Amino acid sequence: LGGHSQGIYMISELSAAIVLIFDLPIIDILGKYASIKFLYLGFYLFGTFGTYLFFRYGLKLSTLIATIGGLGFFWGNSAVLTSIIGEFPLYLAQFIFFPWVLLIIKLAHSLNKPALSCLAGLVASLSEYAMSSHPECDFIYFIFCNLYNLYLTLIRLTESKLGMDSVKRFFGWLLLFPVFHGIGLAYRVIPLIDAVLNKEYFLDVFHYNTLGLGWGGAINRIYDGAINRISTVLFRFENQVNTGALSMGGGEFTTGWPVYFFIGQPLLFFAFAFVCLTLVTLYKKTLHKPNKYLQHTYLKTSFFFLVMYLFLSWNLPLGSSSWLHEFMVWTGFIRIHNAYRLTTYYFFFGLVVAMYGLNFLLNIKKAFTLN
Repeated sequence: LGGHSQGIYMISELSAAIVLIFDLPIIDILGKYASIKFLYLGFYLFGTFGTYLFFRYGLKLSTLIATIGGLGFFWGNSAVLTSIIGEFPLYLAQFIFFPWVLLIIKLAHSLNKPALSCLAGLVASLSEYAMSSHPECDFIYFIFCNLYNLYLTLIRLTESKLGMDSVKRFFGWLLLFPVFHGIGLAYRVIPLIDAVLNKEYFLDVFHYNTLGLGWGGAINRIYDGAINRISTVLFRFENQVNTGALSMGGGEFTTGWPVYFFIGQPLLFFAFAFVCLTLVTLYKKTLHKPNKYLQHTYLKTSFFFLVMYLFLSWNLPLGSSSWLHEFMVWTGFIRIHNAYRLTTYYFFFGLVVAMYGLNFLLNIKKAFTLN
């Protein structure tokens, strides 16, 4: 069960089906590796196309911006590019399905079709059968998908009259996705639970003594590199020594060159522009002042990604000195010891914010041209 519950040996239902379809002999190791190679090529193309569809039809951005965002899903995510060596592409299986799940959840709420929310849960479970990954990756994937579903459900609640019917609809929409996600995982989870209950399989949940984020960042100690770690959000460091020891946790020993938290100069410029636009929009809405750029803010659809990006930008560089770390320790069981498993989503949220910013800047330029 070890290879199935944590696909270290490239074992999955999809990879097994490829071997069966192409009739690869068991002893043909090179043929097996070739099938895995093209399987991951298909994964990357699948995720890129899903991101394009999410930008174009989920977030309603232009074709140009959706195309740039789709390419940025792979080429603009430094954590993904760092993790494509060795065994670490295993950590990307859930992330490949992430934009597809977001797209279906968004369409479910936009079209008011609960069946699509059920479909989103089933699609979310497909990542486990495409290629099993580390339990931490499963947990991060589950949390972000459900947070997006929760956000859109809260938006629906604010747009309806508060009453018993609206509360029932709220919990209905909130639970549809995770319930069907669990149903989709039943083929994998039920045998595992049965094996644990029959003492055929042991879940070593108490092996690690540390909880929370498994990398340093003591903000009260300048020599520990905390200030420099925070600045890795805004600048790129060529020398690892400048950021202190193990700024990305143990992953620095096993994955590629540490990329920290810098999303790139163009994307950072676009993201900064959109952050400023959102703050000005919120300020003018509070004071009921007119705002000619309000239509470019997409406040209801963009606010989730903006909050996620800013929250992770502050907490991830600080590591074990962050509020997120303290919350994870408080829960008594949450632990993420490899930063790359989390920064893949951080870069995705940064990409979404940057594409909103690019959309805003392009419209600014058009307005000035017309004037």
